[in-house]
Amino acid sequence: MKEFITSYGTILTIISSWTLVLIGWAIVFNGTKYIASRNESRSILSELSRYIEVRFNESIEFWSIYDKDKIDKTKEKTYFKKNALAISRIKSCNLLLERYGLQVIDKKDFITIKKVLTLSPDNELLKSHELFEAFRENKILSSNRLCNEVLTSINLAFIDLHPPVKKPILDTLFKKIELKYSFLSKEINYIKPYFMGLFFSTTLIFTYFYIGSLIYPIK
Repeated sequence: MKEFITSYGTILTIISSWTLVLIGWAIVFNGTKYIASRNESRSILSELSRYIEVRFNESIEFWSIYDKDKIDKTKEKTYFKKNALAISRIKSCNLLLERYGLQVIDKKDFITIKKVLTLSPDNELLKSHELFEAFRENKILSSNRLCNEVLTSINLAFIDLHPPVKKPILDTLFKKIELKYSFLSKEINYIKPYFMGLFFSTTLIFTYFYIGSLIYPIK
């Protein structure tokens, strides 16, 4: 084995160097794609959250001041039309997020959202003050509840897929060292920023010197 390394050491060094470069490039490229995908899905998620929040807030406001005897039919028609368009947009955002591995609004929740935002009172409800007031109150309460539930659900779905980093890996490592060697805590805190650079530099230098010693052994 030593003879083989001595004979083909130069070629082996070149191949190993390029292999490391390619592996490093692949890891960086994959990480970059992951970060880009995460940012894209976060952007779509923010748009979806904004649509949901705006529509449900407007729903609460609309039904809070709704007067069946004085309602402007043009405004009422515009309100339901805007909600119908918003439902279509919410559905599109949800489909896009599924491509990124995020299941944020299931079929049952989507039907409930559509019902709350687009269902208008029928003639029977409008004839009864008690039934209409119950309908109006349910609209307000359902809009508030659904808004909170859906916003929480979609943000939790994102966090589950992309868990936040609570502590850098080096902090966790150094914390364990500090617990074991508490008397060196000040020194450990000082060397933290330089540790990774020192580690990789030392490893790289050691590797090249080791291969070099096999190619050109010291006599």
